[in-house]
Amino acid sequence: MKLLLALFLSVAAAQEPVEPMPFSTGGQSPEAAAVEPAYRVVDDGTLRIEGAPEVPEALRERLNQYLNVRWASFRDFDAEAKTVLVTTRLAEVSQIHEVAMPLGTRRQLTFGA
Repeated sequence: MKLLLALFLSVAAAQEPVEPMPFSTGGQSPEAAAVEPAYRVVDDGTLRIEGAPEVPEALRERLNQYLNVRWASFRDFDAEAKTVLVTTRLAEVSQIHEVAMPLGTRRQLTFGA
């Protein structure tokens, strides 16, 4: 163990010091990056967030396309026709669709409001 420690120390001493990499400013000027954002606390009663930066509106809009997805719930199957019935909901109205094969396209059967 002492031999390993001595070897490590001798190798470490022989190496030249490494300059630390500069902190990334994210494309900002060094003056703008030096200004620390205000410490934020958001508490909606369910979730408390402390010290997290504000999410830019452009990023919120970009992520929204991945968060707004349509879903379907299995309701029944038709053994004779070999199809599955699912419901989807747009706003507050559920609609029934028929799916003829795995990963197949839904065919809307109801159009109620």
